[in-house]
Amino acid sequence: MDSENWYDRSPYKELPFLMFMVLGMMVRYFAYAIEQRRDRIAELRRTSQADPQVRLQFDLWEFSYPLLFSVVTFGGLLGQVKDGDLTVANVMLSFQSGFFWQTLLKKSAPTA
Repeated sequence: MDSENWYDRSPYKELPFLMFMVLGMMVRYFAYAIEQRRDRIAELRRTSQADPQVRLQFDLWEFSYPLLFSVVTFGGLLGQVKDGDLTVANVMLSFQSGFFWQTLLKKSAPTA
């Protein structure tokens, strides 16, 4: 009889890493949207006297775009997770892998 709990076996063991990676991707989208908003406010302040009210722009397709690459990013993440245990370091690595998914893909992209 196997004494290992169900949540200590694959694929359940890797689910928290996937969730934190996707969370990192979502946070990066909103961080970029805030950066774009700041740029629009700065541009509007240069061209007019009024204090501009600019909202965040949300595009579902742009928000979903990182999910297209999540399998590749997740594969790279699993290669980096040392022991597969749910540690703070592994959770942070998972989040960072999602947040910097574009950088990770550029590193692994073949050069012509």
